[in-house]
Amino acid sequence: ETAPLPPSLESVESDIALKWAAQARMDVRLVAAIQRQEHPAFCGIAAVTTVTSAAGVGLTDQRRFADAFRRVARWPPVFAHYGWDQLGDALDRLPAALKHRLLLHLQYDGVPMNVLAEWFRVQGYVAEAVSAGDVDLDLF
Repeated sequence: ETAPLPPSLESVESDIALKWAAQARMDVRLVAAIQRQEHPAFCGIAAVTTVTSAAGVGLTDQRRFADAFRRVARWPPVFAHYGWDQLGDALDRLPAALKHRLLLHLQYDGVPMNVLAEWFRVQGYVAEAVSAGDVDLDLF
């Protein structure tokens, strides 16, 4: 059972939504690769693994998100992006095996956008975190 849509939204089955879809440009590989969240906190993780699935490059298993960082010789800053100031900096200086175990746990609380960008970069992508809260609407 689904909740009713707010009046400001259109159902994907509505005539206008079908018209918009017919006019839209879609990346068929991306649409075919869409993953459902395997955990309620995995919205960002599901999004990035959808991209890597469509591109055919990088990890695609949501529960193995942290494993991408095991593949690099030196971890980028990860825990500093959680907003913990000196604690984040200190955690980023831990040995790689401990950082991996900690990230395996933290991914169940959600992952900051800057960590998602780091995740893409350690897999060879060019990535930058851009948030509507940090830039104006035109740039976003």
